[in-house]
Amino acid sequence: MKTTRCSLPKGHFGTGLAFSVAYGLLSCGSAFLLGHLLGGFTLLLFSVACSMLRAFVVGRYVVRERRLWRTVVLFPMRDLMGFFFWLMSYTSRRILWRNEVYELQRDGRMRKVGTQSYI
Repeated sequence: MKTTRCSLPKGHFGTGLAFSVAYGLLSCGSAFLLGHLLGGFTLLLFSVACSMLRAFVVGRYVVRERRLWRTVVLFPMRDLMGFFFWLMSYTSRRILWRNEVYELQRDGRMRKVGTQSYI
């Protein structure tokens, strides 16, 4: 996600809108703080249902997933993890790949800055 952020910054920023479960949690928390417990749960359930429906439609009709129900049940967690990784892509310009550390330059190129050893 860090390389996408550097090569397509506007598109990468827009990717953050695709993670419905994260926004469902945010909406749920906000509704709880405002004293609307039922509304908060409704928003969260709606976001999870939309995520599962998206996984079902794509899994069934686009990629012909063999283990469709497993994918559908796990997709909301994948959606939440995707949001976390998207958010973390804005925290640094360094990438660790095959024990080598690279830094993303402003022009989109990567520069090797060192190696990482595991002890």
